[in-house]
Amino acid sequence: MSLKSVSNLYIEKRTTIINNKNHFKIVNYFEFIINGEKPYPYGDIVDITNFKASLISNGIYYIFNCSCGIPECAGRTKGIKVTHINDSLIWEDLDYNKKWLFNIHQIKTSLDNIKKEELKSKNYFNKKGVDFIPVLIP
Repeated sequence: MSLKSVSNLYIEKRTTIINNKNHFKIVNYFEFIINGEKPYPYGDIVDITNFKASLISNGIYYIFNCSCGIPECAGRTKGIKVTHINDSLIWEDLDYNKKWLFNIHQIKTSLDNIKKEELKSKNYFNKKGVDFIPVLIP
């Protein structure tokens, strides 16, 4: 597993609308595409808490997870080893033997843009009485 170039991480915010007896709730979540491919199987999720923690410090994180919250259920027993080197972020998927190199500033810029979008959406939907559950903003 050698790293030859910076990987392209596309972060997509997805939205699900839940209607419970005419009370609407909008729930948001992330999907990742790395170099044109989804790096985890259909049905698995991006664990936003682990992802955000991985942007701060080195360690092993379960960034991709089962929707039930138990990594082992998704076949993830080893996690992703995250290493920070200057402006670079290296992910080594210990379960699937994959490795990616990212520019951390590009990731943070993408997240800042998503936060701005979420603030606008939250204000809009809250005025209409719709619960808006964001991914990034409190």
